Amino acid sequence: MSKKLCGVGCQLSKMIPEWAVQFNAAGCQSCKNKSIHMDKWGPDGCEQRREGIVAHLLEQGDELVKPLALLPESVKKAVAGRLLTIAIARAKEAEGPDLSALRK
Repeated sequence: MSKKLCGVGCQLSKMIPEWAVQFNAAGCQSCKNKSIHMDKWGPDGCEQRREGIVAHLLEQGDELVKPLALLPESVKKAVAGRLLTIAIARAKEAEGPDLSALRK
């Protein structure tokens, strides 16, 4: 029986606290879809798509609670990039050396 790994999208989703967002139904589905794609792309594919993923996160700014939505765009971009870096590292760690080598 194989266990399902938590990929980059899954890892990123786990790092965003529920209190930080106030999703409407469409926004929630958009993020779920992006998460699924990120899991399929794997860590290397997400690294290659870094700018697009960060842009997607920034587009979701309307879903942030008011205090976070008021942060400067440069701060939100830096935080989104850092969260993505951590999610990629955690997904690589979860894959272990065997799976990450097979993706290349």
